[in-house]
Amino acid sequence: MSPDEVAQGQSKIDLRDAYNRQVRRGPDTDGTGVTVDVTPQYARWTAANGRGWSEVAWSNFDAASADEVIRAQNTHFAGLDQSFVWRLYNHDLPPDLGARLLTPDSASTRTPRW
Repeated sequence: MSPDEVAQGQSKIDLRDAYNRQVRRGPDTDGTGVTVDVTPQYARWTAANGRGWSEVAWSNFDAASADEVIRAQNTHFAGLDQSFVWRLYNHDLPPDLGARLLTPDSASTRTPRW
């Protein structure tokens, strides 16, 4: 089935939501022992024993809780001495998430790569 056939009759919002659900929030691991935590606010991959990939693959939270969630992710990875990637898409919330991720966080010296 072609991508056009799959997308036929679905709105862009439906397709985006399916992508987020199936790819960004999907708990499938890569076989390296990585831990995947999926919550209503984020999907996080944490590498194990120096193997695998660490990232915040998906996030969805409001402006009021954004700084707290960002700080918690920085603290999580700093406590493991791991760098990580925060995957950011233009539809991720809050709308100013990109700017918030670039603001130095007083609770951590780690800055996510993206």
